[in-house]
Amino acid sequence: MLRLSPFRQFKQYSYLCPLSELHDWKTEYRLFHYVESKLDVPYLNGTDSGIYELCRKKASVCYSLPVTSIQRLILGRFLQNLAFAAPIQTLFFQARGLTLSQIMILQSILLGSAILLEIPTGILGDRVGKKRSIVLGVGCALLAWIPWFLATDIWTFAVAFILLGASQAFISGSDQALLYELLASKGRQKDMQKSYGLYLAMSTFGFALAGLIGGFLAADQTIAQYIHLYVLSAVAQVCALVLFLSIREPTLPASDMPIAPAERKILRAALDVLKTNQGLRRIVILSVLTAPFSVALLTLFQPYFVLSSVPAPWFGIALFLSSLAASGSKLFVHRLEAMLGMEWAALLSTVLPGLLWVLMALVFHPIIAVLLFILSDAAGNLRDPIFADYMNRHIPSSTRATTLSAISLITSVYLLLLQPIIGTLADIDLRYAFVCMGGIIIVSAILFRIRRSHVEPQSSLA
Repeated sequence: MLRLSPFRQFKQYSYLCPLSELHDWKTEYRLFHYVESKLDVPYLNGTDSGIYELCRKKASVCYSLPVTSIQRLILGRFLQNLAFAAPIQTLFFQARGLTLSQIMILQSILLGSAILLEIPTGILGDRVGKKRSIVLGVGCALLAWIPWFLATDIWTFAVAFILLGASQAFISGSDQALLYELLASKGRQKDMQKSYGLYLAMSTFGFALAGLIGGFLAADQTIAQYIHLYVLSAVAQVCALVLFLSIREPTLPASDMPIAPAERKILRAALDVLKTNQGLRRIVILSVLTAPFSVALLTLFQPYFVLSSVPAPWFGIALFLSSLAASGSKLFVHRLEAMLGMEWAALLSTVLPGLLWVLMALVFHPIIAVLLFILSDAAGNLRDPIFADYMNRHIPSSTRATTLSAISLITSVYLLLLQPIIGTLADIDLRYAFVCMGGIIIVSAILFRIRRSHVEPQSSLA
């Protein structure tokens, strides 16, 4: 009786089976030892047929593991968020002849496009699959580069921003739903906070790293350098698309599969979940009202630094460090719940950004201002993995993408209505805006504090 080494078995298998069956051989070989221990295979007789059957069994187990799909989803998100031109985007628009008011109009067009398409794209994600919805989103982002590079006026840029809004809508909800179902397919739902934290952290780290690189590559601030940065971002998005296409979306058990429901039926079911599930409704209300105003932070930290006499070089350094801190908070937030418990972790992650906004209204020292900005960005990102986990526990798979898109829509409308008020207050006095945002967050975090009973799924949705 001959006991063949895993490497020899793999080598034999590579000659015996068709090339089409040799899928991702490096990953397969890395998993060989793990699979062999799980199968508990006895000594072989050394025949080719025995090796072939053993390797086929090992290959089938390797193919069913969702690890590589999760890694590809996370790496794809990292590549997709490599916005090398982020530090100079306003300068690029101005070089193309746009005013600051026109730039803000374009941002409104993007948000409006995303809001209008949020629910339809969520329904499409439930109908055709979350992976395909993500692929369509990246495809829209790639199409947006055509008018982007040709644009010299606001109307041509508006076409690009409509496509970017569609891209955001296609991906919103579907990426979170796909990650959760990849974990759920192997009974790893409890890893959602950790995995989604890693997913968001890689996205933030990609943005930070690309911004730092872009700042150096566009040191002369010429239009040619700006174009080169956008080309780099487009190449990164193509690589992200390839990774997303290679993801193996899990097949749900028959009991969890929707039976070809119509679009209206999916939307109605998603709204019913929000209407009838008290725990989910409480979590959504808290999530919306304690939104940390991240866009406002990225917009207002610059005048705040000016008032605090922060040296100009520290604007970019502080933005990079805050992005790294945000990545770290998303990556390790699952440990917060383990240390403090569910209720205290939820309270801290919601109330802390509000407290930091109030501190920013009181302190205008250059060093402390930089520290408060970094801490505010990190604190504002603590909540995302926590709320993603709590919400997904209540939402059935058949309407998950649609329900998450509806929640995202509610949050977007809330911020769309509140941000102009924040901007008006900031024009009067920056401190008024900071106190307003901090007060809303703190009061909401206390009034709508969630308990364990709100987080545990109802029996009908468990």
